[in-house]
Amino acid sequence: GGGRPGLPVRYYAEAAAAYVEAAQRGNRKRNQSVAKSLGISVSKARDAVFRARRLRFLPPAAGQGQPGGTIQLTAEGEAALRHRAE
Repeated sequence: GGGRPGLPVRYYAEAAAAYVEAAQRGNRKRNQSVAKSLGISVSKARDAVFRARRLRFLPPAAGQGQPGGTIQLTAEGEAALRHRAE
């Protein structure tokens, strides 16, 4: 459909990676960490994380606003991140 062009897949993979990093550090304000890491607003970070989940870069959320159990990048997320290094 219409709308603005999507951001590169890598952007969402990086958002997912920043989210995972924050989760592993036990950070509760993960979207804020993502925002800081990518230099974007918290609302944009939230959208990016949501989209990263839709792209299956992150496992599904445990529930609305609930942090997941052990959060790590999925195989798809890892592949998308590796892709940027080439």
